[in-house]
Amino acid sequence: MPQRLAELTEQQKRCLRFVHQGLTSKEIALRLATTPGVIDNYVQAAVQKLGALNRREAARLLAAMEEPVVQQLHLQPEPLAEPPKSATLDVSPPMPERVAKPDAQRGVRGSLTGLWIAVWTWFLHHIGGPPHDLNKAETIRSILWTALATTGVLACIITVSAWLNYKAT
Repeated sequence: MPQRLAELTEQQKRCLRFVHQGLTSKEIALRLATTPGVIDNYVQAAVQKLGALNRREAARLLAAMEEPVVQQLHLQPEPLAEPPKSATLDVSPPMPERVAKPDAQRGVRGSLTGLWIAVWTWFLHHIGGPPHDLNKAETIRSILWTALATTGVLACIITVSAWLNYKAT
């Protein structure tokens, strides 16, 4: 692995460090005063040199290889003095601003709301949200899954509407 790390240029390492921080190519390009296409080229070359599957994995590999160096540079300050040992100190943890209700107190509506939020978050994850590092096959699979889910929901709505219309007549 250290040999692969030596093959990376300094620009490729910089780009992978930014990817590890969760930045997109556009955001990295703004920081490095270049274009997103150039950033994508640096990242793709680094992915190939490291033998990673995608940019996120390449960033994780670089971070893991550089971690021992970072740990050596990290200095821990020594405490200046011992805290006073007095019975008058209040060491109780601060009270939370908002206390969540237990499930028994929330009732059915609260449980359904939590379920709805979980489903909606999952659904948004597949149709949008933060930038992703999916390869082409994974992107196509997500698009097809979203189309299938949308078609199923639409079919249910049409079926229920037709059934209600039939019952009304």
